[in-house]
Amino acid sequence: EEQILPTRPPEKLFTIPDEVWEEIQAAESGLVMHLDFQEETWMQIISDGRLILDGNHSPGFRFRAAAENEILIHCGNLGGFIYTLNGRPGKRLGRSGDVLRNIRLTPDTLDRFLEDASIPRNSPE
Repeated sequence: EEQILPTRPPEKLFTIPDEVWEEIQAAESGLVMHLDFQEETWMQIISDGRLILDGNHSPGFRFRAAAENEILIHCGNLGGFIYTLNGRPGKRLGRSGDVLRNIRLTPDTLDRFLEDASIPRNSPE
């Protein structure tokens, strides 16, 4: 009579969701910006030459922008939002009602926009 032996269960594998994987890759090679609007704010965002956000945004609106080389922002209310860059808190860019065009974020200029730029970009937190 043939004996059937139990087999070892397969190794457990896990899958990283696509959006998490994209976030990891962008943070390693470029820019990921998360915005949280706290006041009515007009904003236009251009990511690597492509318009990805344009218009007025209400408090509570959230947006994620990713780019390999550059995020360009035009904003009608600099005090109307908070943001993170590659997972780190960003500096306030101005006060409520302040307007600024051509805010240019690149991997090279990233530290200028961070709340605490004394922490090296790739250091463990």
